[in-house]
Amino acid sequence: IGYSNGADGIKGTSDDINLGVLPVIWNLEDLNEETKNDHDLQYMGSINRYTGKFTPSEAGPNPKRKSSTNNVGKASVVATYKTSGNEVEAKAELVSTVPKYVNPPID
Repeated sequence: IGYSNGADGIKGTSDDINLGVLPVIWNLEDLNEETKNDHDLQYMGSINRYTGKFTPSEAGPNPKRKSSTNNVGKASVVATYKTSGNEVEAKAELVSTVPKYVNPPID
């Protein structure tokens, strides 16, 4: 969902305009040097370029990874919107981790 900061140019004020759903292109990038060295992007899953839906990799230890760690990781999710020769980008952190299958009762 895109927003314009309105006439005052300040985010979060009453003149902001909701632009609705924008046709962005989604990508994953290395979050930092550690995630790049651990090859998180190769193992954690993929993102659909047009819908932004992230699909995690299979769970369980992976013998191809250092120390046979799981297919977990961290990445930057990047949304890119292009219009009239301009390009606007927004980034957020994505953490893909081991699912928790057992919820112990609260005493």
